[in-house]
Amino acid sequence: MNQFLKFFLASVLGFFVSIFLVFVIAGILFAGIITALSDKSAKPSKDMVIELNLNYQINEQTEENPFLELMDKMDQQALGLDKILHNIKRASKDENVRGIILRPGMVVAGFGTLEEIRNALIDFKKSGKFVYAYCEFITEKSYLLSTACDSIFLNPAGEIVMDGLSSNVMFYKGMLEKLGVEMELFKVGTHKGAAEVFTQKQLSQENKDQIQRYLDVLYDNFCTDAAKSRGIDKNTFKQMVSDFSVQNPVQAIEANWIDGLWYEDQVADLIKEKIGKDKEEKICFTSLASYWKMEGPSLKNNTTKNKIAYIYVDGEISTTTDESGKSSCKSLLKSIRKIRYDDSYKALVVRVNSPGGSAYGSDQIWREIQLVKEVKPVIVSMGDIAASGGYYLAAPADTIVVSKYTLTGSIGVFALFPNLDGFLNDKLGLTFETVTTGKHAGMGMPGRGFTDTERQIIQNSVNRVYANFTSVVANGRGLDSAKVESVAQGKVWIAEDAKKHNLVDVVGGIQSALNIAAFKAGIGEDDYNIVYLPKKDDFLTSIFQTYAKTSERKIETELGEFYPYYLTAQKLKNTSGMQMKLPFIPIFD
Repeated sequence: MNQFLKFFLASVLGFFVSIFLVFVIAGILFAGIITALSDKSAKPSKDMVIELNLNYQINEQTEENPFLELMDKMDQQALGLDKILHNIKRASKDENVRGIILRPGMVVAGFGTLEEIRNALIDFKKSGKFVYAYCEFITEKSYLLSTACDSIFLNPAGEIVMDGLSSNVMFYKGMLEKLGVEMELFKVGTHKGAAEVFTQKQLSQENKDQIQRYLDVLYDNFCTDAAKSRGIDKNTFKQMVSDFSVQNPVQAIEANWIDGLWYEDQVADLIKEKIGKDKEEKICFTSLASYWKMEGPSLKNNTTKNKIAYIYVDGEISTTTDESGKSSCKSLLKSIRKIRYDDSYKALVVRVNSPGGSAYGSDQIWREIQLVKEVKPVIVSMGDIAASGGYYLAAPADTIVVSKYTLTGSIGVFALFPNLDGFLNDKLGLTFETVTTGKHAGMGMPGRGFTDTERQIIQNSVNRVYANFTSVVANGRGLDSAKVESVAQGKVWIAEDAKKHNLVDVVGGIQSALNIAAFKAGIGEDDYNIVYLPKKDDFLTSIFQTYAKTSERKIETELGEFYPYYLTAQKLKNTSGMQMKLPFIPIFD
């Protein structure tokens, strides 16, 4: 017995000692990681040339991967628009940086996002430093960016494919029919076509017309910017793209679309000559992501306590916890309330890049923005898309600033419910029997469907939400109800049309929105610091979320411009209920 107790106690002691050692080692490991990450600043090299690689989906905000820095692979960090713009501006003031080489690749971003980067490169050139574009494959999006550069070089084995814009819409109705699933739709707005992909096999004429208008204006803006930068007559350039008359690199040179067919070593020799290096010397190429972690000039104003809050509403608006590609109400509401009560925040800039989403979520964010407006200026900056719920929450702003490429409006509401009776009964052989305490109890449950009376109940609810939507717009924009109704009904507007109808105020970029916010707050254009909210996750949370985000990023990278189709299919299961969403996903080729 004594021997047994000795072994038992020894085993217990060994167990606790092992646990203690595990915690000690884990503590040391995490301490080392935190110490490594806390020392973010690396020493810059002299005569650096920043490589701006954009061959990925560009989000509004950078999703940091804490492991990349530890593994010395910061060049693999996909920067969001926030860090891209910040570091281009910082590089323009850094004496160690001599220039930028842009490698646009198969950039996946909206034209509004590209315009922000393009303007940042144009401002960078004002510092007297060079910006060259080196391309392997040129499309309309990569070309728009490249025209901001001093010169555009294409690899001799590269391709140029610019044949105009088109928008592809995928419909799921046929697939759902094969599965025995019928989608029940309730909506207000003849142009509100967000659910058409589930209820029809082709576009309604109203939806098709507004997509055509959007494409036409987008295409005209693209041709205007590109042709002006290259010194080409706009109409000539536009016709050449429409006719696809430039089909190979040699023709591109003849048309003055590009400056040369060069290999990488030839571009490197040009850069060496530009910065005064011998051909035998190496160039210190540094990715923008790596530069982000280097010491360098700060853009922070250390002489002021004034702050302008910069809030992101990026992606689909959700009432659930934060998910990839969604703007969660919980974190947004908390941040906006903080701004309202903190006097050091002199103004709020809301960056909206969202097709909408939950009607309830949009209303909650709208309410908090409305309360902030009562005590300090609120400016909205719209990105590629700020439609439906994204426009709803923007309506109370003092000033709405849009990119000329922005798609907005879509003032309409719908509710979509899948009727699974055919799928469950006929395909799977499942049957249901429901016991209730009222004739409408269990409305919409599987195998239950809706009665005509219940359908009217849901439609009445949709009507009420729509009436509230139009009221929010009328009050926020100072319009009468008749005017709002004329621009509502789910109609989508490109920036110039939205401005004509007084849905927005100023055509400009993020910096324009910040300048307006400072002016309305009564502070100088440089007399403030920007605080970006919601705050990023803490270190440990980031560690645990990295795998999920990396997996999603891999899917995003693999699918490229087809990624939105994947998201649409994924969101099918979350589409039921009251929604304020854009009537189509603009995907261009």
